Amino acid sequence: MKKGVELEYFTVDTEGRLVDNEDFAERFDFADPEFAECILEIKSEPCGTVKELKEDLCQKTREVVDEAEKRGMRLVPLGTPLKHEGAELIESERLQMMKKFNPRDIEIEKQLLRVGTHIHFEKDNVRDQLNIMTALDPAFALLNASPYHNGEQVASSSRNWIYRYGWEPDFPQTVELWDYADSIEGWKQRMHEAFEGFRKGAIDAGIEPGKFDSQFHPDRSTWTPVRLRDQFPTVEYRSPDATSPGDVLKFVSDMETVMEASKDKEVVKGENPGIKDDVVIIPGFGRLEELSRLAAREGVSNPEVRNYLSHMGFTVEEYEPLSDKIGEKEKISLEEARQIRLEAAEILEEDLEDLNSVKTF
Repeated sequence: MKKGVELEYFTVDTEGRLVDNEDFAERFDFADPEFAECILEIKSEPCGTVKELKEDLCQKTREVVDEAEKRGMRLVPLGTPLKHEGAELIESERLQMMKKFNPRDIEIEKQLLRVGTHIHFEKDNVRDQLNIMTALDPAFALLNASPYHNGEQVASSSRNWIYRYGWEPDFPQTVELWDYADSIEGWKQRMHEAFEGFRKGAIDAGIEPGKFDSQFHPDRSTWTPVRLRDQFPTVEYRSPDATSPGDVLKFVSDMETVMEASKDKEVVKGENPGIKDDVVIIPGFGRLEELSRLAAREGVSNPEVRNYLSHMGFTVEEYEPLSDKIGEKEKISLEEARQIRLEAAEILEEDLEDLNSVKTF
């Protein structure tokens, strides 16, 4: 099946300070500023194999890294900036509307400044894809890449922890992990109900319906960890933190292996999850939520998470989440945060070199 990736990264200067990338991003047709001035998103083409995806993603990321170097900038693969530094959101008509009808949530977005990895798989057996992808939500633990928020150690994935458990959103249906799908139609109905609640909130706050509809669409106005895309023929997995391309490619490869192994098998809920000879057993949704909470809080250091992901087909021992390497202190200063950003940028650059020299995938 075809697959594609969107990588979000922070942009920093040579001192590790968050910097605006808007003019820089305009040089590329595959990279865009994303929500905040210091966040850049790199988009791959849909690719038939992980090898093709590697070639496309590495070429594009290398082009951006090289251009950034010319401008005294670097790309940083972290889930949060570690410590808040006054970065600004990108002003737009869409943002102005959200500030009017959803101001508290926008302030949370600004304070958290989270960046992640989005993985798209071509639609096939869509209901099973949605359910397998939902069951794989705790796999984001393999890519946890920031234990810090505003200088304080919060969780293995502070991005996921705060966004999922650290606040009460005004429109929870647009951001929460949804229960398994009974049918594609039922999933789409949930999507449209979530969007209509969002739209009603905007109109009640005085936004003109026509203006709202010009900027928002059900396909791109729910930010759930698993998304069914109407405008694109994909099912999207949005849970992981931002991380280096090599780890993302390994993750995509493992995830595709799980999804391919699940084809032509009945997907059922049960107490012993895993991919069996003729059936895929997924946990009940309540148990899944427990595992996702542990994945955010403790990451792969939690034995229940490790055991679950192993049974679901992931090679857990091959991953070394960045959070496990940088989370030694309970608190870090702004200077320390900037230094960690530079170290993370170095990891990304070395990773690109390794991918170019080693024939993997």
